[in-house]
Amino acid sequence: MTEEILTSSSTERLEWDEASALSSLYGPKGALLLSLPRTWVPPFILLSPNLVDFIITNQVIWSESPILELLVTFLQTNPTVIIRSSIIDETIWERGSFKSVRLEGAQSGTESCNFVEVLKSVRASAPQRRVAVIVQRFIEPQFHGEFGNLLRISKTRDHWEVSSVSASNF
Repeated sequence: MTEEILTSSSTERLEWDEASALSSLYGPKGALLLSLPRTWVPPFILLSPNLVDFIITNQVIWSESPILELLVTFLQTNPTVIIRSSIIDETIWERGSFKSVRLEGAQSGTESCNFVEVLKSVRASAPQRRVAVIVQRFIEPQFHGEFGNLLRISKTRDHWEVSSVSASNF
């Protein structure tokens, strides 16, 4: 698959190994979204590093590209989006250290210059690295924390810790 853009609405859910193989094009974070059932994740668009660079370099032709029209439509139909980095060689230990930017309402509409500025900002958070981008509907989190095996080592998932705090601190 050599596409520069993939959408959750037009791409079938992929098996883990198929999605993992796309990590070199969309980064592990973006590529592995393709392996999750669509009902588990908010709608998203994946942009390859080449397309991110093209959009930033050629912002003058924003309205002339069918790919970019797809982005504008997505931004108009999702009132709040988050622009997330997906670094091509990102490791799990680096997660959270690169920039994500939330855009709301009019900011994400047809004002392409805001979108291009956000892409520049997200890409700049990982200098000298290939940066793919996830454009995804933003849902305000109700809980904060982690679920996994990162804080301590256990042999099986049934021994993982759940560590979270609700929005109301309960």
